[in-house]
Amino acid sequence: SVTLEYRIPFRNPTRDYILIRPEYYSFDTASRQGSLFQVGAAHSVVTKGGWRRNIGVDYRYEDSEVGDTDSDTFNGLVPYISWSKVKADDPINTRNGFRLKYFIQGTTVGLSETSWLSGTVSYKKIKSFGDDYRLIARTDLGAILAEEVQDVPASQRFFAGGDQSIRGWGLDVLGPNDPITNDTIGGRYLAVGSLELERRIKGNWSGAVFTDFGNAFDPSYTQTWQQSAGLGVRYATPIGPVRVDVAYAITKDSPGFRLHFGLGPDL
Repeated sequence: SVTLEYRIPFRNPTRDYILIRPEYYSFDTASRQGSLFQVGAAHSVVTKGGWRRNIGVDYRYEDSEVGDTDSDTFNGLVPYISWSKVKADDPINTRNGFRLKYFIQGTTVGLSETSWLSGTVSYKKIKSFGDDYRLIARTDLGAILAEEVQDVPASQRFFAGGDQSIRGWGLDVLGPNDPITNDTIGGRYLAVGSLELERRIKGNWSGAVFTDFGNAFDPSYTQTWQQSAGLGVRYATPIGPVRVDVAYAITKDSPGFRLHFGLGPDL
């Protein structure tokens, strides 16, 4: 991916601005392949309650393929609105804090060739107990209103699996499957959660035990709840913790272990 961003300050110039952002994505995962170009403009302000509110519109062109049979292009305008808030005692190595984001986007015939409306909620909470323990909870929920999942561009469908979703599986390999090809085609609903308990071992080193659960779903296809559990090691750095996890896919047809790496702030 390549993203450029240009901000035009106004009102309170330290935090409010007009945002112009062109972006290009090329994706090749186990479930989908293709490219996406978009350029958008947004009005971004911080409200009195401390929420950052973005109201904008994107022009998007996407050429994608999901599985072996679902190939399509999307060409149109997508208006959106979002609210986000982050509160933390330390933005890099957080002891107590949370991140919450609401995002609504959609389009209709006239702005594009298909109509759909999507909404997501993402929440992450970190709570410390004493000097050595942290409890980390995360959830991602989403729903799309559309006649069928094929009306939704591949990049906007819901998938699950990966470092930031359900560990123990690869990136975006979970979701509704085509009954004929068994390809993961994505869904119109998402429900994913995670619970993690971390304990400081010595100095900057910590250990963690966790479980992830959920999936992407669609009423037109059959899909089951998935869950994993695992152990991890953390090392705090000035740019955020280094995370190494070993996750066991409990509900997988052929259960097994998968290694995950991460680096960066918790929120």
